[in-house]
Order: sequence, then structure tokens, then C-alpha cells
Amino acid sequence: MKEHDHVIITNNGVGEAVLISFEDYAKYEEYLHRRFIFDELQKSKGKANEPDAEPHDAKELFARLESKSPMDR
Repeated sequence: MKEHDHVIITNNGVGEAVLISFEDYAKYEEYLHRRFIFDELQKSKGKANEPDAEPHDAKELFARLESKSPMDR
């Protein structure tokens, strides 16, 4: 089993940063991304139940997203 060691960098005894393996960092980034998606879906679920909510066609929405560059989003 691989160890998941980390190094804590301090400044006068106060923690400043943590050095972790790239693999652990990638897993953490994936976790944060999934958590963000979940939170956004929860918000959307609440908004979809509002009386003035307007439905959108998924194919049209994805076509609009694909036609824009990442900087336009």
C-alpha cells in the first residue's frame, strides 16, 4: 500500500503550506470538481421547482455551449 505522506511548510512554527504528491492533488481536485457539480445541481433542482421557471431544451443548450469558446462562457 502506498503511503500518502505530506510535508507541512511552516513560517516561525505557523503552517503556511502543504506539499502533497501529484496523485493526491489530482484526487483532491477531482473531489472538489464533483462537489461543485453536486452543489450546482442542487441549486438547479431548487430553481426548477420555482413557479416562474422556464424549461430549456438540452440539445439546444449543449449546442450553444459547444459553439462558444471557453473564454465566452
